[in-house]
Amino acid sequence: RETRVMSEDELKLRIVWTISCLIAASARHYLVEDLVRNLKTIDNLVVSDESDQGKLHMNREMLEEMR
Repeated sequence: RETRVMSEDELKLRIVWTISCLIAASARHYLVEDLVRNLKTIDNLVVSDESDQGKLHMNREMLEEMR
């Protein structure tokens, strides 16, 4: 099996991409948390990003736990 070694630039790009994803996930978490606490009547929630790469599904139990 062949092992591929990343260049320094590729590694830096992956690190920046990972940090960017974590920041975006954190922002979505706080947005969803605020939304869920303020909208007591929702039974389920689906949130996706613009490119549809990430999707969050929450059912009634998950929403209640977050509230």
